Amino acid sequence: MNFPIRSIIWSVVACLATLTLHAEIPEDFEKAFEERCLSVVAVEFFIQNEIDRTPSQSMGLVLDAEGHILLLDGAIPGWIPPERFKNFKVKRLGEDDDGWDATYLGQNFVSGWHYLQVEEAARKELTPITTFGHASVKTGSFVWGIAVMGDSWDYTPYFLSARISAQEPLPWLVGFSDRPIGSPGSLAFDAEGRFVGWMGPPTTDEKIIYMNGRKYAAAVQLTRESNAFMTADVVLKYAPQIPTTPSGDKRPWLGVSGMQALDREVAEIMGLSDQGALSVSDVIEASPAAQAGLKSRDIVVGLNGKKLPKFSPDFVTVSWFEKEMLETPIGGKVVLDIVSGNDGKQVEIVIAEQPLALRDAKREYFDQLGMSARQFTLADALAKRELKSDIDAAVVDFIKPNSPVQSAELQSGDWIREVDGQPVDSYEAAITALQTVDADPSREEFVLLVERNNETKVLRAKLK
Repeated sequence: MNFPIRSIIWSVVACLATLTLHAEIPEDFEKAFEERCLSVVAVEFFIQNEIDRTPSQSMGLVLDAEGHILLLDGAIPGWIPPERFKNFKVKRLGEDDDGWDATYLGQNFVSGWHYLQVEEAARKELTPITTFGHASVKTGSFVWGIAVMGDSWDYTPYFLSARISAQEPLPWLVGFSDRPIGSPGSLAFDAEGRFVGWMGPPTTDEKIIYMNGRKYAAAVQLTRESNAFMTADVVLKYAPQIPTTPSGDKRPWLGVSGMQALDREVAEIMGLSDQGALSVSDVIEASPAAQAGLKSRDIVVGLNGKKLPKFSPDFVTVSWFEKEMLETPIGGKVVLDIVSGNDGKQVEIVIAEQPLALRDAKREYFDQLGMSARQFTLADALAKRELKSDIDAAVVDFIKPNSPVQSAELQSGDWIREVDGQPVDSYEAAITALQTVDADPSREEFVLLVERNNETKVLRAKLK
């Protein structure tokens, strides 16, 4: 970056600091700001698709002296196989260089956060966030943070500040400021420079837009700045839980889907207005919940001898319950207090390992056909209202633009039932049949029978 532009940015920073209650900003603030910028890095990488690569960028937190970098759950798609993430680079903010190589370590299933480890040469050039200590904040507290320009500006950092307007358990404690204080994935500090939060996605503002004399409701988000952060205590509690493999550790599973907070009017009638309560929508066949006798429309009112906590908004109770299940080890037991019909009872459930996840499903691409297929997962079953976790089948995963199968109106998510009139009753059978078609250069067409939205469709794809 050339000197005049950098000077302009620092002039703006100085003005903002003056406007945000001069008494809160120490005289040596510029030095403190630069030191803390070494705890935030820009992360660049590619996602390898079937036919091309998609570049991606994010901000990361420098966790420790071993070079671990922490990224928000939304920074990397959690459903994509880890082997498709390529060429990770970690860069210091505001530096025009090639950065350092980094290795993807995986995603923690409780927090959803992603982990990298940067090469050893970079570690002495970065500063772990624990260097500056940490603190809690209260409503009205002064906070400041690091916002970051885009890659064309070499990720130049700039200063923002505000005051805390609220803190809410969602279910983890999240802080909100009265205006943006940093970029998602960056950091927030108090007046003494102590770490107070990790910036998350921005809140959504409800706006009214007037166009041609008519008004429209609109939900608006900033793209580069946020006013919401995960508090430091939460970050420091869960951040050390580094995955042991890039594909992630085995995930605990209860076997229910679609839990919803009980309607407040219903809760009041049932005498549950002072606590949380969850209605069970679906129970997966042969799951731990099903084996314990939990049923659809049962109402969960307690966990391990305690009432469910009450949150506002009500849907946060669902997130809290899911977090509690994920923090229960595989093989561990949970005891649910439930209301089933007019009866109250307890059920003891042994937590099992989650069935095949989307990111772990096998996939295969067929170049001549212009499509890829993958293993059927529990997510597919739930989308199709099949409450089973052991379906062995293939679904369409990717459609190449302008390919034969796109012309035949094949869609991602289609359940492959037959290939050229022959039933395929497993993933391997479907792949073998598609390989046969794809390897035959003389083929002029092929026919698929697929299931979509609980209806079957016959699709004829012209190959020549």
